[in-house]
Amino acid sequence: MLSWSEDARVKCDKNLKTGAGKMKAIGKTLVVLFSVMFLGPFPLFAGVEEGDAGVQFAGMDDGWNVPEEARRQENPIRYDVGSVMQGKSLFDKHCLVCHGYWGEGNGIVGLALDNQPANLLKLAGKQSEGTFAWKIANGKGDMPAFGEELDEDQIWTLVNFVDSLENEEGTLVDE
Repeated sequence: MLSWSEDARVKCDKNLKTGAGKMKAIGKTLVVLFSVMFLGPFPLFAGVEEGDAGVQFAGMDDGWNVPEEARRQENPIRYDVGSVMQGKSLFDKHCLVCHGYWGEGNGIVGLALDNQPANLLKLAGKQSEGTFAWKIANGKGDMPAFGEELDEDQIWTLVNFVDSLENEEGTLVDE
């Protein structure tokens, strides 16, 4: 059974108690509601099997040792609306439970982890596409490696979605 840690509840309450946090949360909630109404429900628990709550997934911390060759690799998948939408679909299926709907590291499973997953909104545009692709493929610690589950094109499509987060505001209030 999935449950929030006390620390996660305090963080959530803190964000919602501020006026800006309330307005952002309400706005994002409306976007999600309209998306669900017109596009169908997004898979909140996709890929989470019963008993997975005890399994840890790692946050992307600063200790990643991404090879230089991987960092310089360029995305072979064209960045366009179609690839970003495909990437969002992959994100919803594989990443949302830890990274959250907006990629802020506040997914239902991510909030229960000792090491909070990376806030992709803060990393988008600051790390190379090759760095993101390598991290997705290889994982580290609690962060699962998706190199066996996703093919190379899917990983690069997922990178396009992460890149699209660069100018998003998200729902968390800066501390």
